[in-house]
Amino acid sequence: MGQLKHDLFEKYKHLKIIDVHNHDADYYEHKGSIAIWEKYHVDKTVLFGAISEPAAMKSDELSWKAYVKYPTKFFPFFRVFRCMMILVSQLQRPNLKRVITE
Repeated sequence: MGQLKHDLFEKYKHLKIIDVHNHDADYYEHKGSIAIWEKYHVDKTVLFGAISEPAAMKSDELSWKAYVKYPTKFFPFFRVFRCMMILVSQLQRPNLKRVITE
């Protein structure tokens, strides 16, 4: 990837940056990912986890829990059929209703 140009992150921080493919669901808190994203002005992250079974099932759950804990930081990514019951049970969350209906 090369060396990061920190001045560019500062120059364009007014743009809303979304990390659209991140596999930190299993360890984002332990790794300090949120602090890194904030340093580089990443507004939201589409949070994935493991890609193979059975670890992916746990990662899907962790991705959802990250969203519940930090709804302004994450878009959770998970397999629809596996997590539909979780989604339905969380519909009382105002920000989730807005996302689904818009």
